[in-house]
Order: sequence, then structure tokens, then C-alpha cells
Amino acid sequence: MSVKISLPTTFTERHRHIVEQYIRDARLNSTEWQDLLKTFDLLAQARVQVKGETRTFAAIHQTVVQEPIASDFLSRLLQLANPEQEGIPLKAAYARTITDRLLKSGWYNLDIRYSLYLRAYCIFWWDSFAKGYIFEVAVYRDLRRAGIAFVAHDITDPEQRHLSFDLLVSNWRGDVKTSTYFLEAARTRVLQHDFYITRLYNRERRRSVWAVIMQTEVWAAIDGEVETTELSQTHQRFPSASHFYHRNRRLVVAAYEVWKEKLLSYQQGVE
Repeated sequence: MSVKISLPTTFTERHRHIVEQYIRDARLNSTEWQDLLKTFDLLAQARVQVKGETRTFAAIHQTVVQEPIASDFLSRLLQLANPEQEGIPLKAAYARTITDRLLKSGWYNLDIRYSLYLRAYCIFWWDSFAKGYIFEVAVYRDLRRAGIAFVAHDITDPEQRHLSFDLLVSNWRGDVKTSTYFLEAARTRVLQHDFYITRLYNRERRRSVWAVIMQTEVWAAIDGEVETTELSQTHQRFPSASHFYHRNRRLVVAAYEVWKEKLLSYQQGVE
């Protein structure tokens, strides 16, 4: 079967290099991961032509990979006793089916140049999707244990997964993000929500810590005291909250546990 792949005209040698590093499973630093995210955002518009029909990488990923397996994966994820730990091998089990799904779809041909880019694109975005919901389920369970009142979208419902926000807490709209890369991603560059539950990487301890990035009005309502710093240094100020500037906008970041404690006190006080 004849397959032709066309990359975006803005796809450069730097983009090619970072994708091929990912394919080789090379270890990427923080800056390279940001470059990789931007590169796969760009590859969404790459096109595959088969027998006169053309689809983008994004459309193939959606119809061949994500839609057929997402709901089943999420239903099984919700049944796990420890989603953060048990969700990783579950995610990997679904990822191992991606190559076969692409081959059977007819949109993937190993003999065609850049076909590996399509496979890498699908694996990257499946991994991102699954990791995101693993973290999201862990957050919801923790909030319930803490007694925080909130309403979350139903992750097993495809329509609700496309809502612009993940949860509502005291009339504040929030999102759950696995890392702070969302601050740089083109599709989330405009921060339209009130708060974001995320993770910051602690280089000294070589591990991630849970944190909440929020609009200043939210923190003012539940506490109000902040120090000024850079986002990369905020974990060093924990448990103190800090504010930083992102695209000329002032945001507050606090340790998740501190935010949760103050939020619970706030909810109890306004009842």
C-alpha cells in the first residue's frame, strides 16, 4: 500500500533531532523535554496520504489509538487501589498495542520515511494522556480523603473529558497537570482557570513534589501571604507560598499540602 508522509514546512533539523532522540529513548534534560513537547505540537499537522485520502497525525492518533482504548483504560484505572503505582504498568500495557493498531489501520508503513515519527507521535501523546489521568485520579482520591468539597468531571465520559476544566472547588475552576510544561505549551499558554494542581521537580532531592499554581485572587481568599521568587526555586520556599511572573502575569504557587489545609479551613469557614 502506498503511503506518503508530509511534514509541516516549519519542521526543522532541530525538530528532527529531538524526535529521533526520543525514538532512541535517549535521556532528555528539562529544556529538551520542552522542545520535544513543542515539536510534537507541531507534528499534529503532519499529513499521511493513503490511496488519495489524507489525515493528520493528530486525527490518526485520535481515531486509531486514543478513542478505541481511552475509556477502557480509564475504567480500569479507577478500579486500582493505588493508581499512581499500578497505573504505570497498565499504561504501558496499552502502549504496547499502539504499533499493531497503526499497522492494521493502514496508515503506518515501516518502509516509508517518517513513519516512525507517526508512531512516536502516537506513543508520546498516549503516554501524556495516560500519565495525566493517573495523576488526576490520585489527586481526586487525596482531596476526598482530606474532606475537600469539589465536583470533578467524569473521566470515563468522552464528552466530559473535553470540558475546558477538570474540577470545581468553591466556585473556582481548576485543572490537573502532571508538570509545569503546560505554562509553555501553545495550546495552554493562556491560563484561563483559577488554579492548577501540578508537580514541581526538586533537583536537589531528584523527585517531584505536588504544588498548586493559582491566580492571586484565589490565594488571597484563603490566605494572602506570599514571597517573591522564580518558579524554579519555589519548592525551596515551601511551606511558604511564593508569587512569580509568567508572561507579565502574577501567579502564586504553594505546596499542595498547604493549599489543601488552607482550602479546607476556608470551606469550613464559609459554610
